[in-house]
Amino acid sequence: MTQALESEKHSTKLDLPSRVPISFTRFTTSVGIARGSALAKLVTMGLNETHFNGVLEHLASTLQELGVSDELIREAAAIAASTRQDVLGK
Repeated sequence: MTQALESEKHSTKLDLPSRVPISFTRFTTSVGIARGSALAKLVTMGLNETHFNGVLEHLASTLQELGVSDELIREAAAIAASTRQDVLGK
C-alpha cells in the first residue's frame, strides 16, 4: 500500500468516531427537509427491510475491517437499527 493510501486509511480510522454520531442523529437536512421525508421517495421506489438490513451488515463489516471492537460494533448497529422506523416510514 502506498504511503498516501496508508495515511488516508489511518486518517479515516481516526476521524470515524467523530462522524458516526452525526450519521445516526435525527436531524433535518441543510434545506430543512426531515430525513424521513427525504427518504420517502426511495421507499416508494422500493427501499425496504432487505436494503436496510444490507446497510447494517455493511456497516458492521466495515467497522470490523477498521479494527473496531465487537462491543462498539454492536452499539453502532443498535443505534443504526433504531433509525429503521424513520428511514422506512413505518
